[in-house]
Amino acid sequence: MINVPPPINEKMGEVKAGFYNSLEQNINQIANSDIKLILGDFNAKVGKEDIYKPTIGNERLQNETKNNRIKIIEFAISKGFNVRSTTFPRKNIHKETWYSADGRTVNQINHTLISNRFKSAITDIRHQSTKGTGQWFRPQLTEDKL
Repeated sequence: MINVPPPINEKMGEVKAGFYNSLEQNINQIANSDIKLILGDFNAKVGKEDIYKPTIGNERLQNETKNNRIKIIEFAISKGFNVRSTTFPRKNIHKETWYSADGRTVNQINHTLISNRFKSAITDIRHQSTKGTGQWFRPQLTEDKL
């Protein structure tokens, strides 16, 4: 299991490329027979484009993938991963993983990726409500058959 804290969106492309290169190096060190699970705040809002459905499912909060947010999808496809955090049906309020201090802007930026071979091992993903607690993120709870 790898927990990722990637660079923020405002960082230069070289820094982000370095992040994904480092992540790829770590993934390559894990045997293909092992379950590869990546959790974290990718700061990536994936959209509802049909072309990406096999990798990211149907349950995304945002409508469109923009700019560098496509990096997570490209990474998942190139390394044989499935984005499970956008797979399970939920009301939009339960897909939100980050919200602004004023509570008006919400995003789904925390994701769980698992190698395609083991994608059925994750049976559910929920986000714990933290509204009213002063936190700007929602912890993720994952159910699995591991």
